[in-house]
Amino acid sequence: MKLETMTAKQTISFVQATFGRADSWVTWADKRKMDKPLVSLKHVFRMGIVGLKLLINLLGELVRDKVKVLAVRKSVTTDAVGR
Repeated sequence: MKLETMTAKQTISFVQATFGRADSWVTWADKRKMDKPLVSLKHVFRMGIVGLKLLINLLGELVRDKVKVLAVRKSVTTDAVGR
């Protein structure tokens, strides 16, 4: 956002409209919960571990499917050569 050039009177009006009374900002955070960065970090790590488990399970399924396909191809090739 870019503001146009303002006169001193416009600037004063803008600041007053933007910030209002100074005491209205004093209690703005009273009802907020206290930050708990370590708890948040724990949640992030937990989600990462869940994602890694899902990835490993998916890759395991893909590898199993690939091994089955290769086994079928090998048995088909072996049967065709044996005839």
